[in-house]
Amino acid sequence: MASTPERRIGDRLDVSDLALTPSGSFLAGRVALSVKDSTAAAVFLAEALRVDPKNFDLLDRVFLANLSAGNVEAAAGYAERLIGMDPNHRVARLVLGLTAIQGKQYEIARTHLARAARRPVLDLVAPLLAGWAATGAGDVSKAIDEAKRVRGEEWYEAFKNFSLGMMLDLAGQPDAAIDRLKAAYDADPAPVRVAEAYARMLARANRIEEALKVVDGFLSRAPRQPIMVELKDAIEKKRPIERAVTSVQQGAADTLIAIAVPLGRQGGQEFALSFLQLALSLDPTNGPALVAIADTFSDMGQPQNAAKALGNIPATSPLKRNAEISLGLTLDQLDKTDE
Repeated sequence: MASTPERRIGDRLDVSDLALTPSGSFLAGRVALSVKDSTAAAVFLAEALRVDPKNFDLLDRVFLANLSAGNVEAAAGYAERLIGMDPNHRVARLVLGLTAIQGKQYEIARTHLARAARRPVLDLVAPLLAGWAATGAGDVSKAIDEAKRVRGEEWYEAFKNFSLGMMLDLAGQPDAAIDRLKAAYDADPAPVRVAEAYARMLARANRIEEALKVVDGFLSRAPRQPIMVELKDAIEKKRPIERAVTSVQQGAADTLIAIAVPLGRQGGQEFALSFLQLALSLDPTNGPALVAIADTFSDMGQPQNAAKALGNIPATSPLKRNAEISLGLTLDQLDKTDE
């Protein structure tokens, strides 16, 4: 590879004027992967793949690099090629299933997701996402059946109840939704999204005292959590309380986020990042997803990407003020003190 300095277009490397050989592109991609720079890896490995398009291992690496970098549309294109070579490629099926959910092609989504659920974590994620696809198709009984396919670790049950609760709420079954969300909350009251969803359901059912008890319980552990502070204010001032999720796409994104965050904390940062990027493709203004992406990039030693994620949090999000503080600290770390 020539020694020409790299140039970037936005967050993507511009390699159009670099003298790259296929082996040089491959080696550059491997180096980028070793330092967890998925954006650079995606560009360099794609150049190598162009010369060797039937190389399955190389195609798989390009696919995963694009997924981690947030290039979900490109990843979906590579996923189509992957399942042409290996129909049982689990992560490719997951991506294609979510792409179908995004396009409201719910039966196609369920077909892909049914073939994704045969490895750890995906055996939790895929059935729940298939449940969201069934919800989108208007078949709540199928959504419940899909969720019943979840088998595995003991902690899977809380995630199942959380997702099912939101599905049932969106489908207009508030009593069943409350039961599921209560089960998720009783199992683990710590996740803010679980407590928020449960409190919202209670408030919308006019069970105000119970809703405030959930909110106050959470705030006793995290006194300034902005989402819960805003929800408490809305309940006390008797403002209309919206559903926790208002679309299938947002619900599927929340399921991915709920699973990705603990995965990242347990060391599975790259896997978690892929889930978070998929969530963001379904719900591009999702504040918790952007915060989690920023935290993951920060943990991976990529403050530039963390700053971009923080800067994309909508001004209407209750997380915006905290995000701006984090963004200021991150920019200072990047020697952009004036900014």
